[in-house]
Amino acid sequence: MIEYSPMLTGPKWQEAQEKLLSWARPLSAESVPLRHALFSCAETAVSAALPYPPHNLALAQGFAVSFKELQRQAAQGGPPRFRFGGTLGGGRTYERKVQDNSVLLVEPGMLLPDGLDAVVAPSATERVGNEVEIREVPDKPSGVWLRGVFAGQNTELVPRGACLGAASFAALHSQSLEEARIVRQPLVGSLIIGNGLADAAAAKPPDGACIELLSPMLRAACVRGQCSFVSQGVQEQHLTIPGALADAQDQVEALVVSGLLSDAQFEELRRTLEQDWELRIAGLAHPLGKQVLIAERNGRWLLFIPYHPPLLLALAALLLQPLVTRLKGHNGDAFSYAECAESASGDTADDIWLGREVVQSDRFKPARVKLLKQVSAASLADMARATCVAVPSTGGGAVEPNTPLAIAQV
Repeated sequence: MIEYSPMLTGPKWQEAQEKLLSWARPLSAESVPLRHALFSCAETAVSAALPYPPHNLALAQGFAVSFKELQRQAAQGGPPRFRFGGTLGGGRTYERKVQDNSVLLVEPGMLLPDGLDAVVAPSATERVGNEVEIREVPDKPSGVWLRGVFAGQNTELVPRGACLGAASFAALHSQSLEEARIVRQPLVGSLIIGNGLADAAAAKPPDGACIELLSPMLRAACVRGQCSFVSQGVQEQHLTIPGALADAQDQVEALVVSGLLSDAQFEELRRTLEQDWELRIAGLAHPLGKQVLIAERNGRWLLFIPYHPPLLLALAALLLQPLVTRLKGHNGDAFSYAECAESASGDTADDIWLGREVVQSDRFKPARVKLLKQVSAASLADMARATCVAVPSTGGGAVEPNTPLAIAQV
């Protein structure tokens, strides 16, 4: 049984984030076919039954050779020569026995026989009949990931709580596993209540109404955070707030509720959360956060955020993303970070920043963000000058160059 501290009233976002991370618990674990485990979190550490990679792996195009044989011939004087054994194709290992004095022409990504542990570039070779002459002898094995370079047999292959991204997913497939034990993936949902807004999927809004923008924005934020999202649509009849909340929350682990509510409707919502839920946080110390409500019931979470797109993006990065990450099984320190390119001056007591992502030439490097402006009450005009909302990954402390930031895309 989890014991919660009394309800927080008007905390700063730093304290609200810290409390959410301390209150939330990972979802229950389950065994799923390995093909369904991508982007889930490993419940326990996985040891390598086989070395990973299980075979030498070519990293470059060229001639795969035995480095030991290459050194032996080079020590005898004159350029080493190897018998050309053909071209290695496909994604399967070469099963025929390879002699030490043979070479194979390979492409990047090909699995090599264990006896071949170096790749020599074509520019450093010359074909002489049915032989390949090595004109430039490397001083060490290169162009190959050697068998077991990432994980030896019986060593840790995937740590506990790791997100099974592409690299971990490939590593598990190398072990011939049929199932993976993962923490159940959280499902995030949105529900819009009140009048004046129409469903984002509507072809044409009714007269006097406008299309709601929060669900598409929240869906994009969830895609970026690698979690599932479902829109519960627009509930126009505010008199059914208790039923609408119950029906929606039973389908998801984290429900974001928003809408254009009158004071009376907001009070009805708050009473519903106080009576049927455990209201954990009431209001934030921010000009736009006075009506923010966060409640929990049976391990499921509800966040009410007033209908204001910039505020939704900021709180998606500040509160929702850390909460969902915790539900996925992380310890709270594995958020999606971006590297700060330069700092902006100002008081950091309420750190919500507007930023602009800087395009990286290397797609494997983290995004870089140039901080443009600190805001205490973000407006749509402010947001138009930015491409993202950036917030420090943890509460407290000054924001300086290279401070880790959580990013919510505009």
